[in-house]
Amino acid sequence: MKVGVVGGGIIGLATGKLISEKGHQVSVFEKDTIGSHQSGNNSGVLHCGLHYKPGSLKAKLAVEGVRKMIEYCRVNDIDHDVCGKVVVANSSEELSRLEKLALRGKKNGLKGLQYLNNAELKKREPYARAIKALLVPEEGIVDYKKVLYSFKRDIEKHSGKVFEKSKVHGISGIKRLALLSRPMRYWKQNIRHQIFIIGCGLHNLRVRFRSSAYARGAQAGARTFV
Repeated sequence: MKVGVVGGGIIGLATGKLISEKGHQVSVFEKDTIGSHQSGNNSGVLHCGLHYKPGSLKAKLAVEGVRKMIEYCRVNDIDHDVCGKVVVANSSEELSRLEKLALRGKKNGLKGLQYLNNAELKKREPYARAIKALLVPEEGIVDYKKVLYSFKRDIEKHSGKVFEKSKVHGISGIKRLALLSRPMRYWKQNIRHQIFIIGCGLHNLRVRFRSSAYARGAQAGARTFV
């Protein structure tokens, strides 16, 4: 199957990577350069799912996802640090919320959760003060731009292509064509993808509104992800 993915951020590239690994022919289109928007300009936190409602899809994806991402970074030698984080409470109201968070984390399957005494907190965070502190050891940080370029290499390794500086102006739901533009010229690429997946963050609706499938009210042939 030929699949077109619009968006070269973490969602678009991760989607393209997984689909290409299943043996499908993938083309990813990014209007700027990889990681030039939100995916490459954030705090780089590896969220482990402490805050999410137990049993929810968010919790499941966060807990499984952070472990898979850490393993992926280790295998591919991507800069990351599973440094953990400390959540502190400084009032009776915050204390109640902290205990609920600890319970959520435990129900979500997080490992190594523990409360720190004052000496342990001071050793870890000398300038922090708290009535009670919770250590979440599975939290970490990562260089997401390096993750993105590693995903790009994975796609290309499986015979996929990633087109940078290639803006998608619209998608023909009937002909399966993407109207693209590059600096100084416009061109239409007749690649006849069977599916287009739109995963370009805040630009999702702009691209979808310009697709003929959306204009006809069609529900198939275009998928959007934020």
